[in-house]
Amino acid sequence: MKRTFSSTPLSPRGLCYGILMASVIARNSICLADEFPEPPPQIKTYDLIVSSAAEPKPALKYRLLPDLNECVPGNAASHYVRALLLFAPTDHGPKEQKHFESEWYGKPYDQLPVDEVREWLNAQKQVIDVLMMASRCEGCDWGFRFQDLRGRAVIEFPMPEIQHMRQMARILNLKVAIEIGEKKFDEALETLKIQYCLARDLGKVPSLIANLVGVAVQAIANDSLIDLMSSEGSPNVYWALRDLPSPLINLRSAVRLEASMVPRLFPFLEDAEKSMRTSEEWRRLLFDSYAWVESEFGSKTVDEAKVQSMFDSLMTRSYPIAKRELIASGYDAENVDRMPVGQVVAIYVGKCHREMMDQVVKWMSVPYAEGHVRLKSLTEELILKGYVKRGPDSFADRDPLLFNSQLSFSFEQFNEAANRQPRLLAAMSVVEAIRLHASSHSGMLPKDLNEITEVTVPDDPATGKPFLYRIVDGQAELLGPPTMPGVENSGRRFRLKLR
Repeated sequence: MKRTFSSTPLSPRGLCYGILMASVIARNSICLADEFPEPPPQIKTYDLIVSSAAEPKPALKYRLLPDLNECVPGNAASHYVRALLLFAPTDHGPKEQKHFESEWYGKPYDQLPVDEVREWLNAQKQVIDVLMMASRCEGCDWGFRFQDLRGRAVIEFPMPEIQHMRQMARILNLKVAIEIGEKKFDEALETLKIQYCLARDLGKVPSLIANLVGVAVQAIANDSLIDLMSSEGSPNVYWALRDLPSPLINLRSAVRLEASMVPRLFPFLEDAEKSMRTSEEWRRLLFDSYAWVESEFGSKTVDEAKVQSMFDSLMTRSYPIAKRELIASGYDAENVDRMPVGQVVAIYVGKCHREMMDQVVKWMSVPYAEGHVRLKSLTEELILKGYVKRGPDSFADRDPLLFNSQLSFSFEQFNEAANRQPRLLAAMSVVEAIRLHASSHSGMLPKDLNEITEVTVPDDPATGKPFLYRIVDGQAELLGPPTMPGVENSGRRFRLKLR
């Protein structure tokens, strides 16, 4: 059965949800109906009618990534690019190729023109075959060396093949929809295996953009797998879910590379202490850098006189602070005195940026449940300590050229996005554990998660504690509370009925 989504309407009680959660979340997952907090506004909900389903024989009959024994030597990236080229619309190609995403993608089986879709998918056989070949390759090297880029290429480097991988995922999603609708569950799981491979391989690119495309591809696969889980007669995929790496896409390498973006964008920051430039050369270098950032990311002004005035004001305020702080941190006072003003500011800019990013990266390097609360408060801490300016007319002592304020990535949002799919996979595993329990208990839902003894029940990765669970009117409700109030995808709720 196709899943349905719903959101709880805004209510006064929902606004104080965070306060309620502090007293409700405990190690024990037993929740009485009057203790279970009202789900907050805008939470993504899956309403599913599911069947009980025992563990398959053997337990790992189904896997969502190929076993090493299935893989062959080769580079998956070359196959992904070839699949994309094969799919590229042509004037003589099928007209549906240009419209399949808007007309068919995301629709349930009973709303699809099945014969037309099947014919179209048959026309994409080469594309799908090449994607399958990619999923069976032992390695995936996209050939990007972002660490070698310098200057504006750092942010302007094009990656069209990465962006268009969403199309490949949607082709596979459409294939899975037909296979699930026709109860071809084994075939659907093989197609999903290709899709999870694509998500994993996008995660191998040390780029936040590529990683987020991978997260989007994984989200498409997860929603398809939920469709399969709710389809009558579908096999239990608990062990297939638990067999997946967690996280499937690890943003750590991309975050570390992103942390070095500013010095790579402005290479003079990397060698500011050793460079021999005149005062005028330093001034011109810093002004050109500031003017570019201001025009691209700041006020967008193109009035050079105004930009010059803003720059002069920043330099006048920043130099004495930079000089004082460098000496206080151990730099030789006489050497600092001899340096051109621009060099002192450049050294200070690089030092402050490294200090700021060090604070960000360390909390993104630990599990989400440990670090996300600190990341939420980090923005205000950075403002209070002068690493980021508070508003457009403010000044930050540790951000002389506004590089921190204008070029820092949204680390809290990236951290949240990285956690959503691992969290959803954990919740899906709990759903499968419930189906497995029902298969050996006469089709009865467990009264609480502690009743499930056939398999272990994973905790919520966002909290490090069990998911909230209750039974109301014969329906099970599983809740992962939002980590960002008001953001629909930052929480998940499943409502389950057994057939």
